[in-house]
Amino acid sequence: MDQLLLDTVHRIEAEWRAREVRLLKEIGSLRRGMAARDEAIANLTALLDEWLDPSELPRS
Repeated sequence: MDQLLLDTVHRIEAEWRAREVRLLKEIGSLRRGMAARDEAIANLTALLDEWLDPSELPRS
């Protein structure tokens, strides 16, 4: 009985470690995606700022 319990605990621990590894990989992937999105937003904002630069507007 004790060995069965010990084996069960080891199996559960191994499953949790595997889940943790998968989740950490997914978190890393999401962070990279967010960083790429943030960079794209920053680039678009800079382009929009240049396009809407008040110093470039015609004077009335």
